[in-house]
Amino acid sequence: MNNLQSKIQKSSKTMAIILRIMCILLIVGLCIPIGTLVWISIDPNVNFNLEKGIHFYSIVGMAISTKGEVMAEMSTIILIGVWMCYIFKIAYNMFKSISKDCAPFNKVNVNRLKKIGSLLLIYAFIVPIAKLGFYRTFAVAIDIQLSFDFSFVVLALSFFFIATVFDYGAELQRETDELL
Repeated sequence: MNNLQSKIQKSSKTMAIILRIMCILLIVGLCIPIGTLVWISIDPNVNFNLEKGIHFYSIVGMAISTKGEVMAEMSTIILIGVWMCYIFKIAYNMFKSISKDCAPFNKVNVNRLKKIGSLLLIYAFIVPIAKLGFYRTFAVAIDIQLSFDFSFVVLALSFFFIATVFDYGAELQRETDELL
């Protein structure tokens, strides 16, 4: 059993480090869209002409040709980055606590998994709605269609299922601890 606990601690510590690095890289990466928003807000003469000016592309790789489109895309990227960073932070806290206590099956981790599932479910609907709102605010002339990414719904449901399994594991752990 000690060997298994050691593996759990090492794996959890590794995952915590990976999540910390991903969160740091995400924060550093957010400097680009934030800087871009500041830059195009300060400089009204930015040229987005695709032949001679600065080239920007949307998240899906489409060429952007107006200041409003750039502002809408950068705002969307910032929203996604902040949202994902928050999810990574919750996962980091979970793996960090598992690496310290070597007790993955507890109510705190169940709640963390449910919170991640909830955030992913909300993400699936908020991001497309926010993107539509950003385009309607900054690039009124651009007609953008509302489209949802249901893979995040499936991922969220998976996290809810894993939380249920962890909840069952926590109950079994509690019963085992009472017997001893």
